[in-house]
Amino acid sequence: MALAQVGQHFLREYGGKRPRKTIRVGAPGRILAFELSRHEPRPELVYRLRQLPYVDPKQAEDRAALLAQLRTRLVSVSTIQCGWQCRDGVFSVEYEKYCSGIGRLGFDDDRRQFRLRIHEEDRNLVIAIRASQISAASLALDSKKGSPTIAFTLAYPPVYESEPPTPVDFDDIFDLFDMTARRTSSGPSRVRLSALDDEHREHTPFSSLAFRIVCEGEYAVENFKWICAHAHISLHTDFLAAEYRDIFSAELCTIYAAWLPILRYEIAFQVDAIARAGTLSIEELFFLRNEIEETIEGNGTVWTAAFIRYFAYQAQDTSWYMIARDGSYYRALQKYFKFCRGMFVLPVSQENREMHKTREDTFECYHARITPTRILLDGPFPERSNRVMRKYAGYTSNFLRVSFSDENGAQYRFDRDVDGRSLIYERLGEPLLHGFEIAGRRFEWLAYSQSGLKQHSVWFMAPFSAHDVKGEVATVNAETIIADLGTFHNIPHDPELMKCPARYGARIAQAFTTTEAAVEVEVEEVFLDEDIKDSTGRRSFTDGVGTMSEELASDIWSALQNKSVRHRRYGRCMPKAIQIRFQGYKGMLSLDYRLQGRAICLRPSMKKFEAPGSMMIEVASVFNKPTRFYLNRPLIMLLEGLQVRGGYDIFKTLQDAVIRDTKEAVESFQGAASLCESYGLGPAFKLSSIFSNLAKFGVQALADTFLRQVLNFGIYHVLRDLKYRARIPVPGGYSLVGVADVHGYLEEGQVFACVSSQEGEEAIYLEGPTMITRSPTIHPGDVQVVHAIGRPPSGSVFDIEPLTNSVVFSTKGSRPLASCLSGGDLDGDVFVCTTMKDLLPTVICKPAEYAVAERRTIDHKSTREDLADFIMEYLYSDNIGIIASTWLITADQSDQGIFDENCMTLARLQSDAADYPKSGRPVPLRDIPRYKIPGMKPDWNAPEIADGPGLFYESRRYIGRLYREVRLAVPRVQQPTFHPLDGVPSVKAILDSLRQSKVVARDPIEIAISSQVPTSIQTEVLASTTYRHAKDMSSAFVDYVQTLRHISASFGVSHQRASKLTEEELVVGTIVAQSSQPRARSEATSQMREQTTLLANRISAMITESHDGKESLNRAWLAYKISRLQPAAFGSRSFRLIAMYEIFSAARAIEVEEKFFPRTLQHTK
Repeated sequence: MALAQVGQHFLREYGGKRPRKTIRVGAPGRILAFELSRHEPRPELVYRLRQLPYVDPKQAEDRAALLAQLRTRLVSVSTIQCGWQCRDGVFSVEYEKYCSGIGRLGFDDDRRQFRLRIHEEDRNLVIAIRASQISAASLALDSKKGSPTIAFTLAYPPVYESEPPTPVDFDDIFDLFDMTARRTSSGPSRVRLSALDDEHREHTPFSSLAFRIVCEGEYAVENFKWICAHAHISLHTDFLAAEYRDIFSAELCTIYAAWLPILRYEIAFQVDAIARAGTLSIEELFFLRNEIEETIEGNGTVWTAAFIRYFAYQAQDTSWYMIARDGSYYRALQKYFKFCRGMFVLPVSQENREMHKTREDTFECYHARITPTRILLDGPFPERSNRVMRKYAGYTSNFLRVSFSDENGAQYRFDRDVDGRSLIYERLGEPLLHGFEIAGRRFEWLAYSQSGLKQHSVWFMAPFSAHDVKGEVATVNAETIIADLGTFHNIPHDPELMKCPARYGARIAQAFTTTEAAVEVEVEEVFLDEDIKDSTGRRSFTDGVGTMSEELASDIWSALQNKSVRHRRYGRCMPKAIQIRFQGYKGMLSLDYRLQGRAICLRPSMKKFEAPGSMMIEVASVFNKPTRFYLNRPLIMLLEGLQVRGGYDIFKTLQDAVIRDTKEAVESFQGAASLCESYGLGPAFKLSSIFSNLAKFGVQALADTFLRQVLNFGIYHVLRDLKYRARIPVPGGYSLVGVADVHGYLEEGQVFACVSSQEGEEAIYLEGPTMITRSPTIHPGDVQVVHAIGRPPSGSVFDIEPLTNSVVFSTKGSRPLASCLSGGDLDGDVFVCTTMKDLLPTVICKPAEYAVAERRTIDHKSTREDLADFIMEYLYSDNIGIIASTWLITADQSDQGIFDENCMTLARLQSDAADYPKSGRPVPLRDIPRYKIPGMKPDWNAPEIADGPGLFYESRRYIGRLYREVRLAVPRVQQPTFHPLDGVPSVKAILDSLRQSKVVARDPIEIAISSQVPTSIQTEVLASTTYRHAKDMSSAFVDYVQTLRHISASFGVSHQRASKLTEEELVVGTIVAQSSQPRARSEATSQMREQTTLLANRISAMITESHDGKESLNRAWLAYKISRLQPAAFGSRSFRLIAMYEIFSAARAIEVEEKFFPRTLQHTK
């Protein structure tokens, strides 16, 4: 019964000895009798009935009938062909497997995938193709053989698996899709493969996107049509003729492999990237060989490499072969290549990087992505540097960032039913242990960073020769680089370091952390302090944090500002806490006003290995402004269990405020500015500042269609995070880095927190009962309530130096508070805190022990092979995400919530999994408890794009109620087209544009912009635009547009051909496309934001070039007008935003100069 009331009503009508109504069954018409059961129902049955949604029996019956039909609608397969779909409509068969009588194709509706099984003597082979990865499907009769043929064009390669052998009749009698039936007591029996056999493995790198399946049997056509109709898959009837053209023959691949080393690596990399992505075949690339070599001879290496990269996405975006009027699409390809070459303009940043570098510590990084079937290449992209890259700054093209992912670009995920270890060892083990070749260059494994390992990414390098410190030429390889980092054996405080591969790898990883070189210190400026420990001596109150003098802090900040536009222009407050790497030390430095001169004080807890060779302080992070505290699903689940004072209403109130903000944002530029500032939208382009200035100068309506779409995408980003992550900002809440009270001022249970965004701004002091925690929150004791002391008394240590934008922990008591909060320390951990009364929990639990994880050691010193084994094990044992999601679902399903026994087990496993990268001890998948309700998940866990129908119940927890409150409409996204630029804007074109404008603005935004540029300057720009200024701004414009197109084409999550991000997405910093794996989209968004930030900063530097206010305003105004010359060009509208920000900044600088230096300015005039 759907409801208890329905059951009671039923008994009133049909129950008892004399029912009002009766039901008769069978031929004699026997009457059914109904009464309330005399037995108590089983608790697990009641639990399931309470939790699970009611399912209409008719719907369940229809669903079961559909599944039964799908089980019988199997297509008999005689041949499988993998190949290449040629431009003339012919399918070139590159690999063929005969399976007459032993092949079956069916559709698994639960997983929304086709599964083709081939029954062999010793195993079954399976090809799995998701419906979502099919770009095109067709069914037609082979005109020569009369056999039905199915053709699939895929967005990315399929999954290959093997299973224990079964007779072919098994599929017909039992279930082709019953995966669990193939589990054994010893574990999963299905194994992930990279190819069907050795011959197929030779072809998967280049021919995994086009399949042709030859069918047999009289019902093949009928069954496949029925499947496609019920699976909602569009089916074409175009016949794809097959020929054996050997486009990727062994002979041709050998010639291709011999050609690549002849080319300069920068060019060979781009050529190889085209082949591996399937943009052009190897044969087609050979038809361009003369054109490529001609381009090299006429334009050089840098120009040619940049052009081929440009040509790659132009060819992907264009059906160039349609221009082949004489039937030769090879000649059409050559013609298109020459056309693109004529349109290409080399960005000035690549033509002369030294002249226009942004002074940020970056390098051009090449990328490779290894998937189960192929290797894809991308880049180079600018990346923030590290210790190793700075040392070999002139040789960074010899380094390669290599990641391992599934075919769809998401991190490789394992499930309980599939064994993927052999795949990892095959695909990644060979490169790690023996190296591999990319673009004609041999690479060997080097190391990883800790953040990179979590993203399944490692560093490779190609050995090279360079001058050593003595000026002699020496070979640089992985072994010499690691040896040069420092000493890792016989460390007094960690003598067993070398016997734990994971820990050894983590220490090496320190040198590959993204850092900026700041200042060098003298030996006499370095001091060693002891850690402050608890009474047992086991735990340290200063774990990972040292101190620095004010003079040294000032020197470090000045050095960073001199090197970086980011710090110089947007860092308004000198940081009082920084995260550093120095020699073999890592951790935090907080300012200690008692230290005189230049001084740095380090502690034993900061030392990880011996590296006395360098005295350079490298900065990993600065903390000079507070960031907002955002709630999330795990924290809300914890606070619900800890009976937060405000109950559900406080979360509903905070969420409603976010929804209200999104509605107000579209009404004015001030509302839009507030939204961008609050939720971090458009940081690369300073949207918040631009919108604030437009509002300040009287622009009210958001009439500009581009900016309105930017805002619409931003609103969708905020609401999507709200619905699927419960990302809710807390007013008056902050995320602050933790440091220690070295003065002993604070008592146990006290903290001090002072926040300020810029110098001279009145500080905010947190005071009173304060909730404090740290992500990831999973144990009930991870949330604590402490007392924030507020404004310190005059003359006290925190009045003298308030350590702004950090939370200061007491160094007194029985246990360090940081260790209570998810096992945190003070080496850079960020803590969230708020004094909002309604968010304070009323139940305070004892924190987890968070003991030091037991290391996994070996009986010898770790070798490179041991480190490689650890990396491979980590890739298939990294279960921290599974643990976190299982905890959240278990807390939702259990009546005990977060206090459920399984939740407490998962909290312990989470701690072990977090330590895994350093301890080397994984959490086995078998140790993770299963859901309380197998096969069912709460509605808030439903994906944006369902792979199958799924079974979800309506969650009664806070996060479920909040989830259902958010209405989310996906905005329409129109794919951008990269129209070729009309060359570099000439000086004449620029002058003509300036004259035509007659310095009269046409729309409200331009009126606001013009108001910041005095008429005298506008007239001066018109009259005195020099060739140099015009050339500089034109070059900056072309540089920007070309680079932005690279970013657009590289970070989309859609796998359809020529998929790109829109200019609006790039500006606001989001990816609108829905995804079944939001984590992959989040990582792509983060990478895209990093690239747009670096690009915008570089272009800003090119515009201003450190000129004074008036000169900067002159150049920015010129840049703004140039953006109007080609308004349809992709990138012109966002380039205009950069120019707008520079105009406002320069005008503000002039205003300050005139206020404080009027005589100097007057004299200058």
